[in-house]
Amino acid sequence: MKAFGCTQLASPFSVCVPPILNSVLAFTEKDTWQSIRLGTAADFHVLPRVKVSADAAYLPYVWFNGTDNHVLRSLVSLRTATGEACSLT
Repeated sequence: MKAFGCTQLASPFSVCVPPILNSVLAFTEKDTWQSIRLGTAADFHVLPRVKVSADAAYLPYVWFNGTDNHVLRSLVSLRTATGEACSLT
């Protein structure tokens, strides 16, 4: 993802003072998510035009890698994480 331009709204003493034009690349973000998903989904037709849906999942392995680049400040943040998650909707 790329963001162009920057205008400070909250604090006059923070970044983006003076404002950066919308034609200037200011930030980039590149994230990668990988996981193994074990789960099930079901749809129940209660009436002809009424449907109830359910979804349950367990992710025994989740891996994240992200790079946040503040181009104009030469600030690059690298993030990596692993874990597990459960979801029920």
